[in-house]
Order: sequence, then C-alpha cells, then structure tokens
Amino acid sequence: NCFISFSFLLLFVLPFFSFLHEKLIKTRNVSSYIKVCYIPFVMKNVKSRTKIKKNRAKKKKIVRVLAMGTFDLVHPGHLFYLEHAKKHGTHLSVIVARDDTVKRFKKHFPLFDEKSRLKIVSALKVVDRALLGSKTYMIDRVVEVNPQVVVMGYDTLVKTHELLRKFASRGINPLIVHVPAYKPSKFKSSVLKKELRKNKKH
Repeated sequence: NCFISFSFLLLFVLPFFSFLHEKLIKTRNVSSYIKVCYIPFVMKNVKSRTKIKKNRAKKKKIVRVLAMGTFDLVHPGHLFYLEHAKKHGTHLSVIVARDDTVKRFKKHFPLFDEKSRLKIVSALKVVDRALLGSKTYMIDRVVEVNPQVVVMGYDTLVKTHELLRKFASRGINPLIVHVPAYKPSKFKSSVLKKELRKNKKH
C-alpha cells in the first residue's frame, strides 16, 4: 500500500504541481500561485488542528453523575434508571446501600448482601464506578464522589429540599434530577420478591 501511494505521488501528483508551478511563475501571477497552491494547504492544516483541539477539549470535559439505590434483584427498572442517569453526564458513579441502611429504612434486610449487590452493579456496562454507601452518614459518600448531577429514582424516600440542604451544608451544589418509573407494577424489587415467594409455595 505504501509503495502504491508513493508511486501515485511520483507519477501524478508531483508532475501536476510542477506543471502548475511553472505556468503560474511564467505568467508572473504570484498572487494566483499563492491562492491556488499555498492558502488551501495552510487552511486545511489550520482546520485540522482546530478540530483536533476541539475533540481533545470535549474528551477532557467530564460530567460526574451519581445514582443511588439498594439494587436488590436487579431488573429492567434498575437498568432504565441507570441508563437514564448516564445520559446526564459522562461518568456514572453508583452508591449501593449497605445492608444495615436497608434494614433501617425498609425494616428488613435485602435478599442479597451488600458485597453481592455491589458486584452485580459493578458488572453493568453503563456503570463507571460502584461503591458501597457510608457506614455513618450517606452524605459522606456523596461528598467523596462530588457529583455535578444527582439522579434520584421515582421511589426515593428522601425529599429534594432535604437533600439540597444536606449537600449545601457540605459545600456541594449538584443538580438533582428525578427519573420516572418504568413499569413499577411489574419491575419493582418488592413485587418480584412476592412473586418468588408465591412460586416457592407452589
């Protein structure tokens, strides 16, 4: 391929420019020569360099997004939530609730332990980073991630104004976005668990 390209350059491209150069110099029309041969070459290189710089700037711009949840029995509803969250930025971090936190809020332990749930969420293609929640205050992990956008599920137990107040007290001010439900009558962990219990009895 290199040999063919080099041969093409010698046989066609160089003779053409040599002929053009000779013609323009003979007519003493230097401005035409510059316009025809030099300016397009320079402009093309300038445009290429500008495009490369813009692409590099785009690649460097990272928008951190945070999602949170229990993720017990991961189902299409969870995937809908996470995919929707990723659309709001370039890097998605997911905080997986600890077993004790689930027990405190939902009055029961999850079906899968925290390490198993973390492993499952980490394996999802849409997730860039998964981490367990804080053992003390939930806000500690949020501060660690320092997101520009926090995406909440439709069934979140914490109210938006409470979250904003807590975030502000720790010096962060992310945009809060709420994701609508995805077939909650069918794809919800509590519903799926009831179905499993029914099937187990039969």
